[in-house]
Amino acid sequence: LPMIAINTTAGTASEMTRFCIITDEARHIKMAIVDKHVTPLLSVNDSSLMIGMPQSLTAATGMDALTHAIEAYVSIAATPITDACALKAVTMIAENLPLAVENGS
Repeated sequence: LPMIAINTTAGTASEMTRFCIITDEARHIKMAIVDKHVTPLLSVNDSSLMIGMPQSLTAATGMDALTHAIEAYVSIAATPITDACALKAVTMIAENLPLAVENGS
């Protein structure tokens, strides 16, 4: 069956990968599932679902997004187009993450 993912946090892009992480909080371990069949056909990003997240979660997911942007820029597979997108992402995150953390609504 086709899967549709609805993202409730920003930054990880986990809603569009073939990787799943399951956390066993009781045993303090993480387990990975890697399978092409868990990659959604469609991902929905509705910013209204992200309003009101705790500041710590907003900061953490924002820093994750920043890390992805930097990784894209320094990648050996980078191109002028990916570099431009990565630099724009870094700029947008730098301008907006502090505001989002301060006022999550």
